[in-house]
Amino acid sequence: MLFDPKFRSQFQDIRCYDDKEVGLAIAHPEFQSAISNLLGSLFQIDGVAMSRLFRAKTLDDVTAWIVQELVSIVETTTSGMQISGLDTLSKDQAYVFVSNHHDIAMDPILINLALTRNGFPTCHNAIGDNLLQNHLSQEVAKFNKCFRVNRTTRSPKAMLLSLKHQSEYIQYLNRELNQNVWIAQQEGRSKNRNDVTNPALIKMLSLST
Repeated sequence: MLFDPKFRSQFQDIRCYDDKEVGLAIAHPEFQSAISNLLGSLFQIDGVAMSRLFRAKTLDDVTAWIVQELVSIVETTTSGMQISGLDTLSKDQAYVFVSNHHDIAMDPILINLALTRNGFPTCHNAIGDNLLQNHLSQEVAKFNKCFRVNRTTRSPKAMLLSLKHQSEYIQYLNRELNQNVWIAQQEGRSKNRNDVTNPALIKMLSLST
């Protein structure tokens, strides 16, 4: 999936990598060393699997690798995963998925696993900038189709501009590039089964319509 110049220029501050950038970025020795140490310690990913990741040339190559390599973790650490409702959706149409979340790292993986198992393209994922505090986390996010959501701005005017920018990005992905998007229905993890969508999220999505 290649992006037009608008993607690089207008959304430079929040966007993920585009396909032309993936190969160059993933080949950087410092990134390969850091990501090998991270995934090796967290998920026991071996060197053979890591070498397959480092040959990725597109965003879809990276997300396909993530889904493939982490499927076994899902299958061995949970009692099961049930998926329903996707049979009512068209595979030719792009969607904005809104849901609760419990783990910002695993949630997109589970959603993409559900989508790919049912023949749908994977999602672009919203992630708060409070979770992108170092270079490695920012790089991992860019490779995993994540876009930055402003959680740290407190000025009402700046926040409104940020929300409008975010809305334009989601609409651009969804309508112009026909890409699926996932975003959590409220800031923070779901607690006490209080899975209610924040009205501000609905307002944000409509800012650029």
